[in-house]
Amino acid sequence: MSWVDKAHKKYQVEKLVKEVLRNPEYKKMQQQEDLKCFSCMALISVDFMMRKHNYGKKRIKEYVDFLEKCMGYVMEDEEYFKLLNEETERDTGINVLDQLGIQVK
Repeated sequence: MSWVDKAHKKYQVEKLVKEVLRNPEYKKMQQQEDLKCFSCMALISVDFMMRKHNYGKKRIKEYVDFLEKCMGYVMEDEEYFKLLNEETERDTGINVLDQLGIQVK
């Protein structure tokens, strides 16, 4: 395979990837996966609060309401988690996202 053929194939693949990434169905599917991950993390947090700190129904409801409110901020501001993480690190010295191996764009 000549370098021209390789370059052409590479261009075709890049073009297809860009098309997929722009596809509204793909974006919706990606958002659903993100929401699923967030929901799992919320459940893990609730489980921790119940087991470790004996949170009851009232406090768990308060936390879930807080999560719901924060999700509204996320929809409005894509930088929300990055800024929140920076503030948390400034206050506690712990970079939560870095410790979990999460990179926010």
